[in-house]
Amino acid sequence: MIKSRTLNELRQTRDAVYTPPVSHDERMKERLVGDIYVILDSEGNPAVACDDVACLIQARPEWSTDALEAHFDTGEERYTAPNGEVVHHVRRRKRRV
Repeated sequence: MIKSRTLNELRQTRDAVYTPPVSHDERMKERLVGDIYVILDSEGNPAVACDDVACLIQARPEWSTDALEAHFDTGEERYTAPNGEVVHHVRRRKRRV
């Protein structure tokens, strides 16, 4: 039979696990990387540039939020809309201010 542990024993076990903090350099690198979504029309010309999926939905309300998020969560870079427009997901480096 297994002895049930008290709440204090469980807390001590959890506290004993060390997770190192994120270094300052790693946090600064994360701040310098951003995502951008570019909508290209059927001729391939850029029509709209957005920072997130919500902005894409504001630009094209007929598109599905769930479909866009599911598509970009799989890691694919291109999304082809039913009207022939293409959305590219681009990772970019932000400039230091």
